[in-house]
Amino acid sequence: MNGKTKLRIDTFSVKAGNQQSDSASTHILEAPSRRLQRARGSLYVLIETLYGTIVPQPLYGDLARAVADSFYELSGSVTRALREAILAANDRLYERNVRADTEHQVVVGLNCIVIREDDVYIGQLGPALVSLVQNGTVERYPQDSVWLRTATPGV
Repeated sequence: MNGKTKLRIDTFSVKAGNQQSDSASTHILEAPSRRLQRARGSLYVLIETLYGTIVPQPLYGDLARAVADSFYELSGSVTRALREAILAANDRLYERNVRADTEHQVVVGLNCIVIREDDVYIGQLGPALVSLVQNGTVERYPQDSVWLRTATPGV
């Protein structure tokens, strides 16, 4: 980051209007080496569920690991690696849901944010929302979402 840009990362979770102190759905994933950290940047993953959906706690970590493993192992651009990482998480969730009984299948939204130098990359899978607070304004990506029309996000 240049001398003019300050980065502040806050993680929190809100369910049913109440702030949660420990959220399994938010992950800050470290690169396996400093070289990869410089080349790829910092990776943040937020997994969103519909309010009331029961998600096994290990699934959050499993999906986050799928994202990180794929993201940091691929060569090429950050955009390519982010896309492939999201697809890896999608494959992992699909395989899990195929093996699960119908009542135990889950739908999640996945937000992956990469911060590399002065650039921010946002990748999303499924119904997902990201809010960017910058210079006193809030921008939501995407502007419109199924989550805003039909359900309340769980985190």
